[in-house]
Amino acid sequence: MKKLSHIALTTLMVLFILPSAFAQKPKKTIDSEKFAKKVKFSFVPQYVNSRAPDAKALEYIAEKTGTPLNEVKKKDEADRISLKEDVQLFSKYGLIFTVTKVEEKIKQSTPIKIADIVMHCATGSSSFELTLENCVQTNISWYLGDGASWKGDVFAGLDEDLAEQEEKENAAEAKRKKEQAEKERREFVRDSLLVARPGWESTITTFEFDESKEALPMEGYYILNSGAKVNAVIAYQKPEFFVGDFAASSQLYICKSANGQKVDLLNPNLESNFDKHIDKNSIKAFYIDGRLYRNYENIGWRIALNEGAIHSFIKVVKITNQGNTVYKSFKQTQKLGGEAYGSVISSIKEEDLLAMMSDAPEIVQNYRDGIRDRYETEIAYNKWFEENHPGKVDYLFGKDFGQAEFDQKYPAKDDTESSNASATPKKDLGLPAEFTGLPGGWKFKSLHEAGKDITASYEEGFLNGNPISIYLEEDNSVLFQKGVRDRRNITYAEWKYLKTEDRDAANPEVDFILILHYNGNSETEKYILVSVSNSELIYESKTFNQRWVWARSE
Repeated sequence: MKKLSHIALTTLMVLFILPSAFAQKPKKTIDSEKFAKKVKFSFVPQYVNSRAPDAKALEYIAEKTGTPLNEVKKKDEADRISLKEDVQLFSKYGLIFTVTKVEEKIKQSTPIKIADIVMHCATGSSSFELTLENCVQTNISWYLGDGASWKGDVFAGLDEDLAEQEEKENAAEAKRKKEQAEKERREFVRDSLLVARPGWESTITTFEFDESKEALPMEGYYILNSGAKVNAVIAYQKPEFFVGDFAASSQLYICKSANGQKVDLLNPNLESNFDKHIDKNSIKAFYIDGRLYRNYENIGWRIALNEGAIHSFIKVVKITNQGNTVYKSFKQTQKLGGEAYGSVISSIKEEDLLAMMSDAPEIVQNYRDGIRDRYETEIAYNKWFEENHPGKVDYLFGKDFGQAEFDQKYPAKDDTESSNASATPKKDLGLPAEFTGLPGGWKFKSLHEAGKDITASYEEGFLNGNPISIYLEEDNSVLFQKGVRDRRNITYAEWKYLKTEDRDAANPEVDFILILHYNGNSETEKYILVSVSNSELIYESKTFNQRWVWARSE
């Protein structure tokens, strides 16, 4: 039931009735039962306003309550909208009913009478109540108020039918919105990759050896020294066989198919899925499990992060101590075939990076003047270098900075394109049934701290006055808008849902994490995933007593 209207509350404070021509008792012929039965025949969106206050009724209300007529009219306009919304919803049930009894529940008697008029109705063998809320009586008639509500067992099954009907009615619109969202997502991805150029195919910029995958055949490819790309199924192996100072002496184990069954790495001649070995000296790069491995001049095999005159890669070091083996990884930055900077302790120092750009003093000065940040400066320099020294950089994917590769992986989509994506099995992200809708686009909606809404004061939630957007990819990467990346100095981000066995024993409720990477360093934000629906994502930070709410952007 709706609250008593503002005008009604105001009139309760009036202690006297202004003498006027209208100051007479309503005629006894005014009957709420007759009024209710008339309303029944006009209780549809097209005609319901015919039972609303007319001009004379509004003048009566203004005169009796001492409220300016323009305020009464403004309030009435809002009431018509509210009432019509209720009637539109009720009309969807398509009920054919009769009114068996009418009663008034008076809410105010003076200076004008306001009441809820309850219509007891029958439809078939069922009964229900339809309440006309905050109806107003003048000296001429009753008039509809600001809304309607209903209750009764008949609506339980009807609500399910109505939901199914609306789902079918909205199917076409949902499809259109989904296609539009996919188009916007691709544009968003394209914008992100055009700016960052993160190796294009190298979708993961961190390294952690997954022992459970060892010997598992995976779809990938390798690039011959001639530049030709060869699609292949490659067996996953320990890091020392893929990357590091001795990786060049090992071979790639090529399989016939990615059948989900592990192969025998030590006895390939006994393995039915074994195809051949590829000598690493005959190739300059290969791709498997979301990472691009490349043989760098004067360096050796590393995990590539991006291409250009100045580029970065990940070095992995194997450490064995008392029979226990761990793999340490860290980012290094190199210009062409020069020295690689960066260690386990820290990434490349600012002065070393700027020294690499000394042949473009204007770009360096723009950085010092704050025109570009460090990340943008490196990109600007690489573009400048290509323009001034064409052909000097050996790009794996050509001089278009990988655009052709990107176009092949993310082809342009139009309204006529049939969706083949649904036929491709989705990656198992370990999400419970109630959270399967987590991947996708989300737009910041609100932030609550200790139960208080602090959205208006949370500047980080907005970019150029608009709510920020994120996209949670199914490969567990997180796409941020460029302005957000710049503001927080994020080079790469990941998301992950933690299964029960993977959670911290000290904080078992933490099941959703965001890992943000900043030029070699990283930070993990820990959250409790509250709910995921078709329209809303909610998660909480117990540490800061904050609740984040995001709206679906598609």
